[in-house]
Amino acid sequence: MAEIFKELVPSLNIILGALMALVGARYQSWVNNRAEKARLKCEKLERAYKLCQAIYDGHRKEVNNAKQHIASSPKKFIENRKHPGTEMSELKMLIRCYIPSLTTSLVEIDKGHAPLKKDLREIEDIALQNKALTAAELKTKLAIWENHLKSLSHGSNIIKAGLEKELRKLAGGA
Repeated sequence: MAEIFKELVPSLNIILGALMALVGARYQSWVNNRAEKARLKCEKLERAYKLCQAIYDGHRKEVNNAKQHIASSPKKFIENRKHPGTEMSELKMLIRCYIPSLTTSLVEIDKGHAPLKKDLREIEDIALQNKALTAAELKTKLAIWENHLKSLSHGSNIIKAGLEKELRKLAGGA
């Protein structure tokens, strides 16, 4: 019996070594996979952060475009329009997919985005008819738009704070 064990020991060593190598490789693969997922999520959260700013900046440019051109050159207003709708759609998708806990915060940013989108589309319709707003109408609209921009900024800041918190968790500094 002892002789059989002596003959099996080298084989058992090889089997155990192979098994340990297999377990080690599997563990390393698991660690690498987790790190890659965390890196990808970080990239998506950073993109969402940038989109928050791009949405605000886009609406600010739209308001400035209206301020500069709607009264004097409706055609120029239309040429310079660039609504940040694509950015808003991407932000919503990223948040819903990667940070569902922030989905309710989208309501806050939409409090500024939706009315600006609606108002600027109405102004575009007026401009397409080659009409212009009076100075008094524009002044009233600008005051309203500034309030919408404040709401947009507030909602954006809420989302950014949530993104920062999530990024700190991923970095291990929660």
